[in-house]
Formats: sequence, C-alpha cells, structure tokens
Amino acid sequence: MSQSIAKEEDNRGYRDSFKASAVLGGSQGVSYLLSLLRTKALAYLLGPAGIGLVGLYTSIAATVGTVSGFGIGESGIREIAAAHGNGDQEKLSRTMTVLRRASLISGIFGLILCAALAIPLSNQVFGNSDHTLPIAILGFTLLLGTVNSGETALIQGTGRVTELAKLNILSSIAGILPVILIYIWFREKGIVPALLLSSILTLGITCFFSRAIHLPIVKVTWREMVPETKLLLALGFAFMATGLLGTGKDMVVRTMITQNHGLVATGLYQSAWAVSGLFANFVLRAMGMDFYPRLTSMIDDHEAMIRAVNQQIEVGILLVLPGVIATITCAPLVLSLLYSSKFNGASGMLAVLASGVFLKMASYPINTIQLAKGDARGFASIAILCSLLELAMTVALLLQFGLIGAAIAYPISCLFHVLIMAWVGKRMIGFRPQGKSLALLGQGIVLVLMALLVAFLVQGYTAFGCGLILSFFSFLYCARELTRRLGREHRITKMISKLPLLKSLLPQNE
Repeated sequence: MSQSIAKEEDNRGYRDSFKASAVLGGSQGVSYLLSLLRTKALAYLLGPAGIGLVGLYTSIAATVGTVSGFGIGESGIREIAAAHGNGDQEKLSRTMTVLRRASLISGIFGLILCAALAIPLSNQVFGNSDHTLPIAILGFTLLLGTVNSGETALIQGTGRVTELAKLNILSSIAGILPVILIYIWFREKGIVPALLLSSILTLGITCFFSRAIHLPIVKVTWREMVPETKLLLALGFAFMATGLLGTGKDMVVRTMITQNHGLVATGLYQSAWAVSGLFANFVLRAMGMDFYPRLTSMIDDHEAMIRAVNQQIEVGILLVLPGVIATITCAPLVLSLLYSSKFNGASGMLAVLASGVFLKMASYPINTIQLAKGDARGFASIAILCSLLELAMTVALLLQFGLIGAAIAYPISCLFHVLIMAWVGKRMIGFRPQGKSLALLGQGIVLVLMALLVAFLVQGYTAFGCGLILSFFSFLYCARELTRRLGREHRITKMISKLPLLKSLLPQNE
C-alpha cells in the first residue's frame, strides 16, 4: 500500500470519528447551553441547598433505575447494531419487538421497586421519612426512562446520527420552559414534578423519531421472547452491575457529605461534579452513540479496531482539551456564570475534577472494546473493580481532607482506569497505543498539570490572565493537530485556513 493511500485511509478514519463527535457533540453542546439556562435558574431559585436536593433525588432515581433496568437499553444497542450491520431487517424487527416489551416490563418493575423502597431510602439518605412520597413518585420517571432507553437504542443502533442530534436538541428545548415554570411556582416542592415532566416530554420526542424508522411486521410470541431476552440480559446484567456501582457510589458520597457537612456542601460538590464534565460529556456521549455501534461492526477485524480506537482517542482529546483547560483555570468565573457567586467555594473541587475528566476521555474508547466484543463478564469485572477502588479512595480522602479530598480521588481513579484498560485492550485484541496518541496524551497531561498549578498557586486577575493565555494556546495547538489529522481537503481545515492567525499554524507540507 502506497504512503499516500495509507494516509488517505487514516484521514478517512479520523473524519469518521470527527463527524460523529462533531454532529452529536454539537447537538450536545446546544443541549448543554439550554441546560445551563435551567441550571442558572435553579441556582437562583433554589440555592446550593436546593441544588443538593436535586442531586440526591437524581442519585436515588439513577440507583434504583439501574437495578430495575437490567442494562437492557445498553445491551439492546449492541444487538440492534449487529442486526443492522448484517442487513437483516427481520432480525432487527424481532430484536426491537423484544426490546420494547422487556423495557416496559423492567420499567414497571422499577416503579414498584421505587415505591417499595421509598421509606428506607428516605431514612437512609435524609435521616427521616419526610421524603417518602417524593421518592415513591420518582418511580414513574424510571418507567418512562426505561421505555425511552429502548426507543433510543433503535435510533442509536441503526446509526442515525442526524436523528440523534435532533432528538438531543428538541428534548432540551421542550423541557426547559415548563420545568423552570414549575420551579418558579413551587420552588423545592417542584423538584419531583419537574423531573417527571422532563421524562414525559423526552419520551414523547424519542418516540416521534423511533416510530419513523420503518421495520417489517414480525410476530414474536412470549415464548419466543425467552432466548432473545437472554441475549439482552447477558450483557445487560454487566451494564446493570457496573451502573449500580457508579450510581450507588455517587449516592453514598453525596449522603456522606450531607450527613457530615450539610446539604449546602452537597450542593457545592454537586455543582462542581456537574460542571467538570460540561466540556467533555458531549464528546463522551457522542462516542457512546456512534463509536460503540461502529466498533461493533468491526469485531472480526482487530487491526481495524485498534486503528479506530487510537483515532477516537486522539479526536476526543483534541476536542475537549481546550475546554478542560479553561474549566480548570477559570473555575470561579465558570461557577459564577453557570450558577452564582454562592458556588465559588466549589472552584477548587471543579479544577481537580476537570483534570480527571481529561483522563476519562483517554480511557473511554479502549473501554468500548469490551462492549463491542460482548465480553459481559470481563466488562463487569473491570468496571466493578474500578468503581470499588474509586469509592474506597473517595470515602478515605473525604474523611481525611473534606470535600477537596473527594475531588482528588477522581483523577487518581481515572489514571488507574487508563492503565487497566490499556492492559485489557492488549489482551483482547492486541491493542497498542500508537505513537501519535501517546504523544498527544502526554502533551495533554502536561497542559492539564500546568493549568492546575495556575488554579492553585496564582490568585486574582493574574490567575485569570494566565488561564486565558493557557486556554488560547491549547486551542491553537488542538486546532493545528486536528486539521493535520482531517487532511487539507476537509471543510474544517479549509475554514480554519481562511483565518489569518490560524492559517499560519497549519501544517504546510502535509
């Protein structure tokens, strides 16, 4: 294969990764901008204590929902992607029929489970039974959310990137105004009704897009569902176990903070946690929506998988690094803009948590190898190990150093996850990080460390100025490296080449 052909194939791989990340990430960006308006309104209307209460309710619903959902939505994505990749429309229709029924059943189970556990959960989390009724009502959000995950799996598994992008944006638009009105009218008493309304609107919009996908009519008896459901549950239980540890960990940490430091401290931690991933979560979600099904279609070609994983790591880092640097160095300003000055006490936590998000970006594509291969046992084992490790470190450092200790535990656990996943990837498909991805990761770590030094050692306007300079430099660097990978004929490269400053930074001989 000639050098020019090989380079063009590499560019094509980067373009595939970038296209999905850009389209879905762009829609996530719009969604986050809209959610920022809602968050700003919540911070003004409810304050830190109210934000902490929202976080606790959300953690409770997520934990119970993970148990009752059995990971069916996530495993359904793989089965649908496999059937769609083979062009088997009948198999696709059968899988979707089974998935819809299984989602409804698990959603009803979630509703019942949430009601049954309402009293003990209220006593455990809040120390009293005052929140029993709101927790019981949260069960309806589980029913709606589980059904929604099944419908979303069809859109995602069939690779409908544009529809997913529209779904993200419309769901955010539909939910913002009525939800804010509920909070204005009812304040803290409106938290659960607002969560319920958001679930209803999201499901309605998702069904609009999923029902537009025409599938052949296939009759599936309840007896025939058994083997199909077993396939969903095989990987689904792995998702459930890992998801339960993740949401359970969050609930345990927030409960400990509430009991030892108060609800205001929980609100500060919740705000830092939410904002830390703001500039990276849209890329991570884009990876999950596109990269997971795309990697599944390559399961018999390990070299193609290795190449795709390396390319996704590089594109992900280049897309989020400037935002992570800006979040770290301008944490007080970011919190004031997104919440209010009452949340500035979370700036140190935000800076540390954001550094962990960068490492998570590097490990996520490697982690997807296990999902694409359907290695349920290995995926669950590694995820459980990493979650327990993170929980142990978070609890220990929280008790020793307070809120900042809980934040420090996150990047440490993310670093361990990168190393563990690199080892797992090598064992499964012979994964090896390419020189370009290793160099990019190392350079990114250096920039993140420099940003942390600025955040903790420099004060006032000097810190803000240094943060802007470092953020701008990282943006220029990432723009140059991204255009190098996309090729000179890509529209992003051509657009950048029209800007005087950026044009001089573009590779001239590639």
